[in-house]
Amino acid sequence: MRLLSWLKSWLSSARDKRLASINAPVTPPPTLKPEIIRMTEPAVRIYQQSPDYRSHGDKARSIDLIVLHCTESSWASALAWLTRKDETPVSAHYQIGKDGRLVQMVAVNDMAFHAGGTKEKPSSWRGRGGVNARSIGVELENKNDGKDPYTKIQIEVLLWLVYRKCKAHGIIPQDVVGHCDVDPGRKIDPRGFPFDVFRTSLAHHLNQQGETA
Repeated sequence: MRLLSWLKSWLSSARDKRLASINAPVTPPPTLKPEIIRMTEPAVRIYQQSPDYRSHGDKARSIDLIVLHCTESSWASALAWLTRKDETPVSAHYQIGKDGRLVQMVAVNDMAFHAGGTKEKPSSWRGRGGVNARSIGVELENKNDGKDPYTKIQIEVLLWLVYRKCKAHGIIPQDVVGHCDVDPGRKIDPRGFPFDVFRTSLAHHLNQQGETA
């Protein structure tokens, strides 16, 4: 009798263990937190006026777009090109070097000539033209070959700048775009720029409470 009782108990225990293993809850994989880039204030800030701009006077310019570009050349040559007087006006509001240097060339309330497109095919975004008139243009020191990396400090300074402009003008992360987005088929910059993690980080910082623009 003892042996029979023990056998029944052992079989019952084995059955319970087997059922428990079959019905064990499935543990979901851990949720990966998105990478968040921090913002870094530039250690070097310069103002070098470009002659190529259109003044908006005392009236506030309506800005709803930020357009990122690549210099396709060195810091010095790009800065010289963007601040000299040419027959065809070319300029941008800002340029950020690989070392995080930030130079402003056109006042934000004035229009820079950085993403106008052509007469035959003007630039546009979300079905609206007049990109230069409603945008801020930022040049990033980069070869634009898809291989030249954007440095950590360069992206952190860019995020610091873009965050403040988005806060000031009510710009959403989806409206921080590349030159290729407003002038598709003709422009390809900024090649290799990490837009996904940049916009995710920008949204994160914009949603934080207590930060100031």
